[in-house]
Amino acid sequence: MLTSPDFMQKTDSQGEPPQNPDRYREIFNNSPVMYFTLRDDGIILAVNEFGAQQLEYEPAELIGKSIVDLFHEPDKASGLGVVQTCLATPGHVFHSQLRKRKKKGEIIWTKGTAWAVKDTDGRIVVLEICQDITSQIRSQQALHDSEEKFRTVFEMLPVGVAILDAFGKIVDANPALSKIWRYSHEELLNNQLGDRQYLRSDGSPLPPWEFASSRARAEDRIVSDVETGIVLDENEIVWTRVTAMPTRLGSINMVVATQDITDQHHTTEELRRREQELGDFFDKAPLGCLWVDADGRILKVNETELATLGYSRGEFLGRHLSEFYAEPEVATSLMERFLKREDVRDFETRIKRKDGSVVHVLISSNVFWKDNQFIHSRLFTRDITKQKQAEEELKLVRRAENERIGRELHDGLGGHITGIRYLLDSAIRKVDGTPLSETMHVMRHCSELLQESLVFIRQLARGLETTSMHGDFTTELNSLRDGMEATFMIPCHLTVDPKFHPARDAAVEILQIVRESVTNAVRHGDPGQIWISAHGKAITIENDGRDFPGDENITLGIGLNSMRQRARSIGGQLLVSKRQGGGAVCTIILPDEPNAAPV
Repeated sequence: MLTSPDFMQKTDSQGEPPQNPDRYREIFNNSPVMYFTLRDDGIILAVNEFGAQQLEYEPAELIGKSIVDLFHEPDKASGLGVVQTCLATPGHVFHSQLRKRKKKGEIIWTKGTAWAVKDTDGRIVVLEICQDITSQIRSQQALHDSEEKFRTVFEMLPVGVAILDAFGKIVDANPALSKIWRYSHEELLNNQLGDRQYLRSDGSPLPPWEFASSRARAEDRIVSDVETGIVLDENEIVWTRVTAMPTRLGSINMVVATQDITDQHHTTEELRRREQELGDFFDKAPLGCLWVDADGRILKVNETELATLGYSRGEFLGRHLSEFYAEPEVATSLMERFLKREDVRDFETRIKRKDGSVVHVLISSNVFWKDNQFIHSRLFTRDITKQKQAEEELKLVRRAENERIGRELHDGLGGHITGIRYLLDSAIRKVDGTPLSETMHVMRHCSELLQESLVFIRQLARGLETTSMHGDFTTELNSLRDGMEATFMIPCHLTVDPKFHPARDAAVEILQIVRESVTNAVRHGDPGQIWISAHGKAITIENDGRDFPGDENITLGIGLNSMRQRARSIGGQLLVSKRQGGGAVCTIILPDEPNAAPV
């Protein structure tokens, strides 16, 4: 039996015993591998000291023990098979990778080489040399696990990832990239990406040298978040955000990450469009709009406000609100109300224009608060200067009209009633001794005066009636002409173009102006005839009475002011001038749309 490396005593290749066998015995015992000499039935004949120590045994504990007992249970059959194979084919070397169990039960991986030889007694034995590769196996397993984890993550990433070589060719890509590009994995590896068209974020063509990967390679740095549109067809564009990172991992030269941001892009574009629309709405709004901070400084202003006050944007922004108020204390009061979270509705005040003039305005405002913090107040300014002027003019017209009605009542109706009362009193005093015929004459005279008073009252009532019109314009104008002709006993000639059809509201005002014009002519001009005509966009009232004392811009009495105000109320104009041959001409010039708002 071999209990030591006695097999080394056999002759060498020249048939001579090896020199210095102790040297080989030392190498055998201290070599950093496990040496086993096995009998044909797998019994251990010899083992070196290092090998025994690796398995936590003393060499003597292993001598006579079956090598199969040292293998991990699942590998025992394979271990015995190696021994049997070596014995069946002496001289052939066999390799194996099996697990052995240490004395205390720990499992290690060994990589072995075995072959059959003859010992010094001429018997066939099996030599096995094995090495502990547990750490290597564990490292390989860890690497494999890591690669599996990486591959799992790589495959499951919601972001498309492409791995490129030094020539820019895709060597690997994950499913997310295939989904984004609408290409199969094979098509991506065949680099069919050049078939697509690419866009910048603004929709203009994106040239290849602006690709994130091209820039990263050229600049040798990470290029992040390059928004890129991929044109799939004329009806579909996939919008992506691309990041490219150069690397030096073997054949890997570039890693490119592609994120599908189509929904986000559309949302951003929609938000940008709405912001533009809101900005345009703010700037072009018919009301003046401005934002003011908590200190009263102007942050934002629209074109209407600037046009109203005559400032440029640069002259206006950043200044304090109080600088533009006719009464600066009003701005201070407004700011105090804002800080108290009060809303302002139709607050009337005056603001100053750049040229020093004053504008009457109505202000409505509220404050935008966020997290209990004053962000800005929003002031809406409506210019009511023309309205205020119109109100003042209307007050004057009403005052004058009231005065005119008072005079008419006093001088006209009052005179008639006074006469009637006088006649009745006279009749009462004389009734006892007065013949019936004379009394009847007085009574008839009173009746006539009463009838005249009723006519006067009806005429006065019609003069106050500003909104009623029962027929069409031509019919109403004919009726008006007939009434005035009967009242004033003056011929009134009327000519109306059949195409002349003013809007109903405008027609009412035109009739009032015609009535007043004729009344003024009779009262002040003592005319013999009156001519009324309506053609195109003008109505003229002429009379042959006394000459008109002034030019067309003259302001004459309450009646003329009233007519001018009525003409303005329908967006028209009133002109008064002398008539050739004597008398006066009153012309109403209508706007393109007679029912337009006042100008």
